Amino acid sequence: MRFSIALLFFLSVAPAEVSAQARYDAPKARVEVMGLKHWTLPMLRDSIRRYVPGQDLHDAACMATLREKLGFADALVMTYEGFGAPGSEFLLIKLVEPQERDRVRWNAVPIDSFQSLRPDYAPLIVPITDTAGGVWMGRFMNWLQHGDSATRVLVATDFAKRSKAPTAVDDANRLTAFLRTQRGDTARRRAMRAVQHDGFWVNRMSAAVVLSNFGALDSTWHALAHALRDPHEAVRGAASNAMGAMPTHAVDWTPAVDDLRALLAGTNVSAIGEVFRVLVRTQIHPTLASALLHDNASWLLDHLGSEAPSVAKDAHALLVRLNGGRDLGTARSAWETWVSAL
Repeated sequence: MRFSIALLFFLSVAPAEVSAQARYDAPKARVEVMGLKHWTLPMLRDSIRRYVPGQDLHDAACMATLREKLGFADALVMTYEGFGAPGSEFLLIKLVEPQERDRVRWNAVPIDSFQSLRPDYAPLIVPITDTAGGVWMGRFMNWLQHGDSATRVLVATDFAKRSKAPTAVDDANRLTAFLRTQRGDTARRRAMRAVQHDGFWVNRMSAAVVLSNFGALDSTWHALAHALRDPHEAVRGAASNAMGAMPTHAVDWTPAVDDLRALLAGTNVSAIGEVFRVLVRTQIHPTLASALLHDNASWLLDHLGSEAPSVAKDAHALLVRLNGGRDLGTARSAWETWVSAL
């Protein structure tokens, strides 16, 4: 979706050692950029225009430009509708600059030579695969985030009416039927192996879906946290949706500290909000605060200053949880002092 840019904009640039957040107002959108350290907002917008004439930050296609043309290690554009005045939107752009590339640590591509769709996962994948071999992931991702079949059908029915998507209800029911066939220990062990080692990304993605059946086990949460660092975006998306849909369960996150530390540093900017919420919901223990945040808190603290709906709230809730329930407020400076003592 395109918007004409306002001539006047607000720009806040923090000192180089602190990630800056820049904001400007377009006619129908408020735009916030998170993660600026070495770049300024004018530099960023000028560079985009040079590579793609006519494109600007508030153009949805700018994410590809940031990654592929400007070399940003990761980028995300999120749109919030109904923000502020009627008809207005809020665009949140999260960035990891080229100079900060070391913060993004994807897993190595699995070396398993198996490159074919596993028969057990065919009932989920084949019906949503087109004649060219492309998998229409939205046809199950949309429903995976809802943890029970009744909610899936209700949401799918409403979606089908509003969006004229005739397959929505069938897709939701197919996902439910598939998950019902994947509840035994054999299915769990197969999925645990596949999500980490299978050489075909579709199998890893399907395995992440299957693991949503096993939220009562800590090892499931650990495996999905690891999958949030998968080199393929679809696997990461399935893992994030699966974690969000699983019922609340207190988890010992100690075995997953390395994965969590990488995520909190800036790996997978698309999933960081889900990571915040999951860690609070699963009652991460405050004794892990130092292991997670020592020399690694900047990205989490950046979220405290966001104007986007729920973003600052989710970051603040995680900080309070890691501080043993003690609330230091919403000012970044207070939390920086706490983190520096870890």
